[in-house]
Amino acid sequence: KEFCNLAADLGYPSRPYKESTGGCASHMIDVTPNPGGNGLKNNLAYYVNSLDRNKNKLDYVSLILNVNNKKQKSKANLELAKVSISVFNKINGNAPEDFHEVIKNGESKNWIKGNWKIEVKTTVWPTGQGQDTRVEFSPLN
Repeated sequence: KEFCNLAADLGYPSRPYKESTGGCASHMIDVTPNPGGNGLKNNLAYYVNSLDRNKNKLDYVSLILNVNNKKQKSKANLELAKVSISVFNKINGNAPEDFHEVIKNGESKNWIKGNWKIEVKTTVWPTGQGQDTRVEFSPLN
């Protein structure tokens, strides 16, 4: 529960924590003004999930950016970087040195920092219409 509102001050307030699922999430928030070919704008959401067997133990905190309008991908990536860095700074101090650049460039990479694994994974959709980038923070123990 303590991780549910780490992005609220940045415009990504979480819905209430659900005991039944062991998690919470924000709504998908539009981060660019124009829709892509599928009619959707680029959007970002914040998620917190606990382990299935232990609802009181954090599994991961993640942010997922859906890029529906490739022409506005750079602006969307900058928003993802800003929110991800802020969330990670609240969790574990400073984000890895090249973290911002990896997100900004739509790349994929993993780091271990303190007791956390950080993963940025960008996946181009099979349709070629867009991509998503997932930033995940997972405790190592």
